[in-house]
This record gives sequence, structure tokens and C-alpha cells, in this order.
Amino acid sequence: MAVRTAVVLLAVLGLTAFAPAPFPRPQRRGQSPEITLASFQGRWRVASIVTSCTNGQHVPFTWPATHVRISGNRWDFLTKDLSIDSRNLSIDPKKKPAHLNFTDDVRKGVGLIRRQGAQVQVIYTWGSETSRANSFEPPPDGHWLITLQRD
Repeated sequence: MAVRTAVVLLAVLGLTAFAPAPFPRPQRRGQSPEITLASFQGRWRVASIVTSCTNGQHVPFTWPATHVRISGNRWDFLTKDLSIDSRNLSIDPKKKPAHLNFTDDVRKGVGLIRRQGAQVQVIYTWGSETSRANSFEPPPDGHWLITLQRD
């Protein structure tokens, strides 16, 4: 009797050894970590604006803008749905992290842009390519660090 039970148990266990592998799980279609001009379109709430410090002790920056609107190649800072500052915008997603460029009537802004979970961070300054931050970690002194959340 014990031999029969052992043979049946061995046969059942042996069959599962040759079971087919499960199908691979499809990849989730979440947001791409890459920021492009197309993926950045829309209205964003300004979560924070600070002046960056290499030591991580950023200084809050007082600015009346509560939102940012990206429409086509335009960046608008908004207060009560009115544009208080508007700039031309371009993003080069081929660079890592993506490079962001602003232009207004007088100046050129250079910076970086990245997705951080549900937020987007931008670090920029006015100046030439040599003024552009190399990284968010650590950020250079004296740049603006803006954290945005989709509105």
C-alpha cells in the first residue's frame, strides 16, 4: 500500500515538472520617464519654486505664479489663469536628462527637465550653454528649481 501511494505521488509530482511555462506578463503602459514637448503639454500646478543650493538647503523663491501652461512651444506662468510671463520653449529628450531651453525677447534660459514620479522638475538659469546645470544631483548654486504637478 505504501509503495502504491509513493508511486502515485511520484507520478503526480513528475507531471508538474513538465508543465508548460506561464505566458509572460504584458508590460504596464505607465508614463514614460522621458519628457518630450508633446508629453509636457497641458496645465501644471506649481508645487514649489526654490533657488537651488549645492548643499541641498534650497531657498524658497517668492513668485506669484501658481500654475504653468505648456501650449505648443510656449511656456506661460499663470496667476489666476492670467499669463504673467511667457516664453518660447524647446526640449531635447535625446539628452539625458532632457535639456530644456527658454527664450524670451531678451534672454535665453538653459536647463534640465525630468519626471519624478507624478511630478516634473525643471532646473534652469538665464545664460549660455556653459551655464546649464549638468545634473539635478547636486544642483548648482543659484538656479531655479521648479517642481510641477499635473493640474
